[in-house]
Amino acid sequence: MEGGKQPGVVVLKASDLETGWTSYEQLSQKIFQKEKSFTSLALVWPSQETRKLNLNEFRKYWTEERAREMESKIFFKAAVYGFSKDAFRPFYNMLDAGALTGDEKMPELLLPFKERFLKIEEEGVLLLGYFEDSSEALSHVHSVVDEYPDAYVVSREELSDTISEQVFADMKKVSIFSISGVLMITVLFLKTVKKTLLALIPVATSVLVVFGVLSLFNIKANVVVLITLIVVLGLSIDYGIFLSSFKDGEAREPAIKAVTFSMLTTIAGTLGLLFASHPAMFVVGVTMISGIVSAYLSAIFSIPALEKVL
Repeated sequence: MEGGKQPGVVVLKASDLETGWTSYEQLSQKIFQKEKSFTSLALVWPSQETRKLNLNEFRKYWTEERAREMESKIFFKAAVYGFSKDAFRPFYNMLDAGALTGDEKMPELLLPFKERFLKIEEEGVLLLGYFEDSSEALSHVHSVVDEYPDAYVVSREELSDTISEQVFADMKKVSIFSISGVLMITVLFLKTVKKTLLALIPVATSVLVVFGVLSLFNIKANVVVLITLIVVLGLSIDYGIFLSSFKDGEAREPAIKAVTFSMLTTIAGTLGLLFASHPAMFVVGVTMISGIVSAYLSAIFSIPALEKVL
């Protein structure tokens, strides 16, 4: 697997090895048809039933006449290609003796791999197969495994996606509560609809700008974005409250200086994240900086202008 990444695992439960191997072979072949990264022991060592069928086809092809004809050709052509005249003698001796029966045990060459693909337990046996642990491969594998009640998939990729989906769903709920709390506190503090609307302008601006910037970087909304956005919303509403709580005609210079200092220190603290190699840290940096800068500009310029209109 690329970069040492752990593979996904297909597990088939069976009561015993003999009966389970047939299902193992069928499952492996179906998966391999859809997902070429899949590998299992059954793909190189079929069930006894399949081996006997293959042997019958082999014998039908290698008739006495065809075997003698090929032996004669090899005898005269072997030296041309650097083979001795008896190089293929063991093969023809095997045909003459009829040594193959289809009941042979697993070759010693495959025995070292047996522990990796076969787990024996008190309740029965577990037959394993491996595949590249990616979203596309998981889709292919599940399309087959889901038809087998005794089979299941073990995947870090799938587990990670499941956890992320659950956390993302929880974060959406948290975000709703956070926004509701911010609105309630803002209304209670400012007491008028006009000032509340003015205070929320930086919040709305920061949200729109953040998602616009994220789309430019082709970054989807995720848990990291939502957590960072909650922090951005908290700072944005602060900017809005500071600059909208003044009465008409009052000087805002002290508040503007305080908000500017707050914005600059926040940007200074998060600017380094834009140069981080880890994707999550980069997302935090992009979300924080785009949200804070847009909220600051909106608070400084939009609130005084709209206050005269509303």
